[in-house]
Amino acid sequence: MKTVTVKAFVEAVTGNFVSVESTDHYGISLDIPCAKVEYEPEFDELVFKAVDRETGKSTSRTTYSVGECVMEIFYNDKYHEYMIEFVGKVPDLIVKKIG
Repeated sequence: MKTVTVKAFVEAVTGNFVSVESTDHYGISLDIPCAKVEYEPEFDELVFKAVDRETGKSTSRTTYSVGECVMEIFYNDKYHEYMIEFVGKVPDLIVKKIG
């Protein structure tokens, strides 16, 4: 796996549907089978929007403060997926592009 920047991650997945899944459960987990990823620079936040694949409309959103929560982002060439590692007891996320 190689380390990537937040900017590189966002550029790679913007405009694509992705799946987002927690790697473990520490009292909280995230499982979004169809999402869009955005970066909000004014708040330095990664945004995961659950979307209806047919309409593209957002049904919910989850945000993570990059400066406070995100430790590193890795790209796994073998599985074509990103892993976002968080500070503290927050389960890491696997993000994969889908269809």
